[in-house]
Amino acid sequence: MKAQVRAGKWTVRMNAFSSREIQQIKFSANAMPPAASELVGFRSDPQFRIAQIEGLPSIDVTQTTFPDHWKPYPVYVWDTSTSFELLQRMRGMGDWAPSGLTINRRLWLDEDGSAFTYEDNITGQAQSIWRLDVADRHTLGAVRVDGVGQLITENPKTGQSGVEIRQRNLNLSAVGRVDHLKLISATGWQASADSLRLVLTLPPGWRALAVFGADQVDGDWLTAWSLLDLFLLLVFSFAVFRLSGLAAGLIALLAFALSYHETGAPRFLWLFLLIPLALERVVPSGNAMRLIKVIKYAVLSILLLALIPFIAFQIQSVIYPQLERRGQMYALPSEAMTSSAYEAMDAASMSSDIKSSFGGMQEPTASRIVNQNMINDPRALIQTGPAKPRWEWNSVDCYWNGPVGEDQTIRLFLISLSQHRLITVARVLLLIALLVALLMRQKRLSPRATDSTGVQPNVAIGALLFVLFCMGTTTSYAQFPDNEMLQALRAELLRVPDAFPGAAQIPTATLTIDGNKLSVTCDIHAAAKCAVPLPGRLPTWSPISVKVNEDSNVPLVRRDGYLWVVVDAGVHKVTIEGRLPDQSDWEWTYLLPPKWVSIQAAGWKVNGVRPDGTPEGQILLSREQAATSDAAAYDRTQFQSIVMVQRYLEIGILSKIRTVISRIGENRRAISMSIPLIPGERVLTANQEVAAGQIAVRMAAGDESYTWESDLPSGATVVLNAAETDQWVEKWHLSTSPVWNVTLAGLQPVFEPQNSELIPVWNPWPGESVSIDFLRPVAIAGDVITVQGVQHATQIGDRRQNTTLTIDLECSLATDFPIDVGSEAVVTSLTIDNQSMPVQRRDGSLVIPAKAGSQQVIVNWYVERSLGLRADMGRVVLPSAASNVDTTMEVPASRWVMWASGPQRGPAVRFWTILVVALLAAIGLSLLPKSPLRVWEWVLLAIGLTQVPLPAAMFVPAWLFLLAFRGSDEFGGLRPKAFNALQIVIVMMTIISLLILVYVVSAGLLGSPDMFVLGNGSSQHFLRWLSPRSEAELPMAGMVSVSVWFYRLAMLFWALWLATSLIGWLANGWQNLSKHGFWRKEHKADNSMATNVRKQPGEPL
Repeated sequence: MKAQVRAGKWTVRMNAFSSREIQQIKFSANAMPPAASELVGFRSDPQFRIAQIEGLPSIDVTQTTFPDHWKPYPVYVWDTSTSFELLQRMRGMGDWAPSGLTINRRLWLDEDGSAFTYEDNITGQAQSIWRLDVADRHTLGAVRVDGVGQLITENPKTGQSGVEIRQRNLNLSAVGRVDHLKLISATGWQASADSLRLVLTLPPGWRALAVFGADQVDGDWLTAWSLLDLFLLLVFSFAVFRLSGLAAGLIALLAFALSYHETGAPRFLWLFLLIPLALERVVPSGNAMRLIKVIKYAVLSILLLALIPFIAFQIQSVIYPQLERRGQMYALPSEAMTSSAYEAMDAASMSSDIKSSFGGMQEPTASRIVNQNMINDPRALIQTGPAKPRWEWNSVDCYWNGPVGEDQTIRLFLISLSQHRLITVARVLLLIALLVALLMRQKRLSPRATDSTGVQPNVAIGALLFVLFCMGTTTSYAQFPDNEMLQALRAELLRVPDAFPGAAQIPTATLTIDGNKLSVTCDIHAAAKCAVPLPGRLPTWSPISVKVNEDSNVPLVRRDGYLWVVVDAGVHKVTIEGRLPDQSDWEWTYLLPPKWVSIQAAGWKVNGVRPDGTPEGQILLSREQAATSDAAAYDRTQFQSIVMVQRYLEIGILSKIRTVISRIGENRRAISMSIPLIPGERVLTANQEVAAGQIAVRMAAGDESYTWESDLPSGATVVLNAAETDQWVEKWHLSTSPVWNVTLAGLQPVFEPQNSELIPVWNPWPGESVSIDFLRPVAIAGDVITVQGVQHATQIGDRRQNTTLTIDLECSLATDFPIDVGSEAVVTSLTIDNQSMPVQRRDGSLVIPAKAGSQQVIVNWYVERSLGLRADMGRVVLPSAASNVDTTMEVPASRWVMWASGPQRGPAVRFWTILVVALLAAIGLSLLPKSPLRVWEWVLLAIGLTQVPLPAAMFVPAWLFLLAFRGSDEFGGLRPKAFNALQIVIVMMTIISLLILVYVVSAGLLGSPDMFVLGNGSSQHFLRWLSPRSEAELPMAGMVSVSVWFYRLAMLFWALWLATSLIGWLANGWQNLSKHGFWRKEHKADNSMATNVRKQPGEPL
């Protein structure tokens, strides 16, 4: 090239290109270089390839007159008499590994324990299109990505179920089923996870004995035991053994172990009870012994107050598992969950609405994938899968501290409902046996007595006192370990290791880059005086100053390619100033990794720092390169023009191509060329000249682009070839919908990071090609209609039964959804998503015109039916299985509910159990010595007292026994103070007992009976059942009831009996109250008089 210029100073600028790869640059043999040396700036496109110049020394461009817009890039000095090489280090994506997945799993166990329903929420970032397949022995039911249902297909290589991932930022939720296996895949997928959490939700009555395979487990029985718990268990068992023998020690071991982690179980009261029991065996008679007995009975009373309700709840859980406290987890006593503190894991919503818009083909960008052409085939049956369970109960949380491989498993050992019932019965019996064994009269020993083992009983007492002393005045875990142990642990933590990596650490480091100026501020914590390597390998940067705690006079040394600073023991702030060379990339490495970093680098792109500030193995900073152009004053038509041919392939329901021709460089002269078409391409844009497989392109001077649209045969193999020419370069983009599986051969693509979708992009050299094969995926058979939830509500009337059925329905395609509600049902309304619909009956079934997607269907009907002894919800049959069936029944206040039947998680009519306990208690009271009532009287009284709270029901028998004791000889022999005090107590108890009985009578004659109905939010006149999974026929729930007047009539007869009996009780009570006198004065006590008025044996109350 020659340039003719006039006299003066000129700047000559030349733009050139090469459409082929260049490996060596030099002047030709007969050319005369314009200068002996030249400055060469180099800018590469890392998305296309990583290249660098070899054989030239780099210089500090700030010291030259190099153009400013080239100064951010590496600049080299070229001896023009020689050549230099342009080496390609990497092309395409290279070894860019995708970031790990974050998986949150939740498994719900079926009530029969046969299988799990699982929901997985997966997030992550992908770098290329990939396939996510479910783990072995998992059945994938439904998958949604960003809330849009995905077609579950078969892996053509392995046959496993899964989906293709084509989004860069993954937000996936999946629902499926897995058989109840002891060995379950931890991740649930054929993929590893950087972060994994699994929550196991168990139905009522089920417990987790142990879960193996996770780094941390909260909620199973095995890991709930701490060393302190085991220590207390062994000490308590040994103490009981020393006090009461081997059998009692074994009972104590089993009873304490089985009840220790149960909610509400008395734990430390047992330990406190052992102290007086042990001391009364060795302390001689006297005041000390009397004090010990008082303490024993006080502790025993408190123990019984805690033990009796606990046993009652245990027995209730055996009979009615649905009444156990929700959120039962085996945990440390200080961490035991209650129903009020139960936390349900927040799960992502799984909306199935397919939100799409037709985006057209106006903009040649990869984001065009969201349009009608790129969604699933409207005829495709997108699996809707099993419904996600909506119930909460007992949970076990499993955590992993680091990455989890796809082959890692968890092993489950669960306690079923029947097994838990047996364990609960054994627990109750063992606790009762333990109490009996401790209270049995034991042989009194002297303080020096020993047994055959040679161990004094004082040893057991001392051990027990030592345990209680270590426990302190509270059961809080804040006092374990003690201060001495904490100091020992602190000394161990602060011990200076011998090796360098443990002698110091860098908790935080802040990197600031302003132009070429570099500043690093880091905190260094040193356990001892040592040398610490500063971040940043030399000589990729030039240090200028280093300050430690603002002191620049610090010892430094270069070693292993790093700058080391010597610091004393303690915390130091190190500030480093330096400069960076003018290069596009800079790698910030370190021998001692900081725990947390902050980078402020305007104009730089940072890679290698996680969102939480944790650095990876290395941090790479790349300058953000902005394309600039300096327009020429005029065009030189003799210079060759070059254009970019970009082909955007959109392979969906239809196969489309959009081709865009755009200029490269500043040459704006007119262009005329022929561009070859893709084999099979048919141009759709009008007024195009197509001949011999080529299209004529003409661009006038100043035209920036030229566009046409075409289509391709659906499913045909597409072959893309880059022409051997220097007139244009090509770039190819491929967008595919889930309708197709894609197989690529030839040049490997890249995935541009600025696109949210994973769109393959090729930047071919002339002559390179790509072959793209399309295959329709094989869909996995699965549910295409899912009943996500059902609310079946019925109002029972004397002559009519009104029913409302609410269905949360999800359908893959629009279809008819018939519901069999019975021929006698009169449908009054039908709405779909709050829109009224006409009622259509076909063959006795109600036909619902369901649409594709999610919808809520509400049907109201009534049945003319007289209320009899038994009432039920009525037969309702759906066309498919249902989940989360909530059944409610409203009973009129005029009915006396006797019994309820239906799914397990429903109302429990506890009256009959309470009645049986009351009758047994009545029989037991009649067998006591000097019982004031006969058996049948106790039975009748117990029946009436079932309608009052337990303390009130126990108060009346205590009053009757106290009246009987008032007429005994023992009462007459009491001292005046005790005599007078008991007289006052009797009068007060009489008044209170009469008030209780009056309340029972009035409530029975005017109110409704309390049948003690509990369970799933049920009450006396509102019954509610929950069925997690149901067949097509909804669960049949019902109840047995009679008119409330039957109850009131029975209470009338009971009140008449009570009034008659009460007159006799009060008459006898008055006689007993006046016996021995109403009041005594201490100085007038007469023992002879007391002897003469003693009641004869057998005298009635």
